Amino acid sequence: MQYKVVLHTGLVGSVSRQITMQLVFADSRWGIVWDDGLILPELKDGGNLLMEYASPARGNIYDRSGLAFAAQTDAVAIGVVAGEILPDQEGLLLSELSRLLNVHPEALRSRYAEAGPDWYVALGEASIEQVSSRFGVLNNISGLRLNQYQTRYYMGGVAGAPHAVGYVAPIPAAEVAAYQAQGYSPDAFVGAQGLEKWGEKQLAGERGGTLWVRTASVCVQAAGPQAGQRGKFLVDVHSLRAGCNSGAVHAAVYIQQHFCGCAGCGQGRAQYLDLGPGWSQPGVAEQQLCLRRAGADPD
Repeated sequence: MQYKVVLHTGLVGSVSRQITMQLVFADSRWGIVWDDGLILPELKDGGNLLMEYASPARGNIYDRSGLAFAAQTDAVAIGVVAGEILPDQEGLLLSELSRLLNVHPEALRSRYAEAGPDWYVALGEASIEQVSSRFGVLNNISGLRLNQYQTRYYMGGVAGAPHAVGYVAPIPAAEVAAYQAQGYSPDAFVGAQGLEKWGEKQLAGERGGTLWVRTASVCVQAAGPQAGQRGKFLVDVHSLRAGCNSGAVHAAVYIQQHFCGCAGCGQGRAQYLDLGPGWSQPGVAEQQLCLRRAGADPD
């Protein structure tokens, strides 16, 4: 007897096989001659299925001038080993790190003041470009540790509109099963707030993978990943930084349903977005992100 098996996966699509089942008549009844190949032919000789994940690069978020709010990039983790800092270099160390991390020198000093002499104390991170421009000086400071790695880097720190851009974080334990059904690996990072969460589907791209039979190393089916889309919004990084530095509060964030073609936001009606967990999808092909101070009329 022949039948068709279709295994639906979140990563490699549907795996379809035509299978022939052998039946025997014994003891006055029909029975199946069973082997694991009746699930998938590739399993006939034993083994189990293993999914290998292939995650694409997350899409970047840009402002209207093409400057990045958030990007996948090489960044540098910055820290110190307190016992290796030379007294005559500490002033230079704090001055350089204050400039890189936008943190007051005394606030940086307080982070390692009580540390043991051989402890590594993480102080922050900076882009590879920022560190490279000062590497000639930084490389000669005793006690400083610079470790390069790839990460989701948010330009400008607190001055880069984190309240609107949001951030990525590990999948919450209660939501792992739901994300796995969409093809995410259990240890993936996803948008947790702001634009990162609102645009998760577009920014994350399409995950791919390869479905293997573990013991035989047989590839059942594969699909390559597709990189996430870049998001460009009509927000200006420099004006946001100026607003943050002056203490201005940008309380109303909304998506305008049609591009007006200018830097203003006077045309079209706006749909407000919740900056917390309940962000909503406006359901339009092109959106314009606008920031207004509290009390401004978006109409």
